[in-house]
Amino acid sequence: MEGFVDIHHHLIYGMDDGAQTWEQTRQMLTSAWKNGIDRIIATPHAEPGMEPFPMEQLTRRIQKAQSWCDEQRMQMEILPGCEIFYTPQTVCMLREGLIPTLAGSNYVLVEFLPGAPYSELIGAAKTLTAVGYQPIFAHIERYRCLRWPGRVQLLRERYGVSMQMNVDTICRRHSFFSQRWVNSMLRKGYIDVAATDAHNVTSRPCRMRDGYQALQKRFGQEMADRLCIEFPGQI
Repeated sequence: MEGFVDIHHHLIYGMDDGAQTWEQTRQMLTSAWKNGIDRIIATPHAEPGMEPFPMEQLTRRIQKAQSWCDEQRMQMEILPGCEIFYTPQTVCMLREGLIPTLAGSNYVLVEFLPGAPYSELIGAAKTLTAVGYQPIFAHIERYRCLRWPGRVQLLRERYGVSMQMNVDTICRRHSFFSQRWVNSMLRKGYIDVAATDAHNVTSRPCRMRDGYQALQKRFGQEMADRLCIEFPGQI
């Protein structure tokens, strides 16, 4: 079996609320390796028009992380990206190269406030796809406006949005309604990629192996491979 591919991981130190020190970055890299991940897209938070994004710093620290992995003989590739808090300045900054896409592709990882109206998600999807970007909505379990499955279906089928769910959401038990929603999204095929959204090795650790095994047990090998290996590997 190929290694897992994690497209949402806050392991680059000193850039957001993820790793704060180089030591914490090393701990997170080690944890990812032990979880069977062989490719990670580093996704520090970006807030277009609100805070400048430190592209050069990201590049330098990814190179440092990659060199350390090579020294440790951990065959793991670290790639650039970011988790974009969607604002009206997002497209402009993407086109000017001021914030990165995922691994240099046309895919972009986008997040919203949990209470964002559905119209905001539709507007973001329209705007991004109109200029050639492929949006992936991060951790869609957080958005209250997507509690109606038909809205997720519309975003995917009409506007071409891909959907990411956190592996921790897949692993843990929820209230009856939330568990039913999570199972429904997965069973209907509305989730395209599972990712860790890891921020540290304690309160928000990498749980890719657990997530893969949970998918495998509840929904089968094919889905587990598609969400953790195949679709993210295409990016």
